[in-house]
Amino acid sequence: RDSAISYKGELLWKYDLKSPIYGSPVIADDAIYVATSTGDFFVMYKSGKVKLKLKIYNPVVFSPVVDRNGTIFICSNNGIIISIGEEGKEYWRLKIGKEIVTQPVLDNTGCIVIATRDKLILVQNGKIKNTYRLYSPLETAPLVTENNDIFIGLKDGAFYLLKNDKKLKNKWCLNLDSSISSNSALSDSGILYVTTILGGVYAIPVLSKYPANSGWPMLYGNPRNTGNLNDNVKYINADGSIAIKNIKVDGKCFDWFDIQPILVDKEGDTKGNKHTDLKAAYVAKDDKYFYAMFS
Repeated sequence: RDSAISYKGELLWKYDLKSPIYGSPVIADDAIYVATSTGDFFVMYKSGKVKLKLKIYNPVVFSPVVDRNGTIFICSNNGIIISIGEEGKEYWRLKIGKEIVTQPVLDNTGCIVIATRDKLILVQNGKIKNTYRLYSPLETAPLVTENNDIFIGLKDGAFYLLKNDKKLKNKWCLNLDSSISSNSALSDSGILYVTTILGGVYAIPVLSKYPANSGWPMLYGNPRNTGNLNDNVKYINADGSIAIKNIKVDGKCFDWFDIQPILVDKEGDTKGNKHTDLKAAYVAKDDKYFYAMFS
């Protein structure tokens, strides 16, 4: 490991895992998660030291995904899904039986959403919960929104909204001009932007303004593409400061419906009374007052 000298474009540290890495690193609390194509999973401190090394025994080309409770999910491209705790304890391992072809994401019910060449699959607690037949390959990561809608774009140009009820149901499908090979983007005005390989740019109104609050609802975890589980700020000004949203306080239950948390804390990390365990913090304002809410 090489120590750095300064912050002026010089190296802080380097650690050689001695194996190809195709997935992006994931940041969670003070740790960095990295999986290699030879089947090793590393938990590293931000200082560059290795905290934990696990043998997965399966090649991994995707980034690990992490839920709000700190559970880590690793998907190998040969169809193995592994659930691991923060300290390296394996909770479960599931063999899908087919190659996983896209980066996995998480929905609000605790399901990990993956795709093979002909199916979208939802897995929960080590078991397959739902599947949906795909008639064209999925080449991009699904996007899951706050009301648990799942959006996918296929190689044949079909763009779907799927709803996870008792079964995965197709709510609607748009046939775009060509193959969808890049990930869609969701704005806080409720517009989903989709691009195609022949240059089409599509703006599609949807019912949700924000990704699911699951920890990893989309590629790189959040709309800012930071790959950081702790980056739960939804409103960012151009200068990097938090933009406080306006709210109308009239005593109705929907007052805070449109306000996303500026901070999400891991559940169950407070000893003693569970009612003192802070899960999320919200801020808003109106013409006279600044408001804060905690849950």
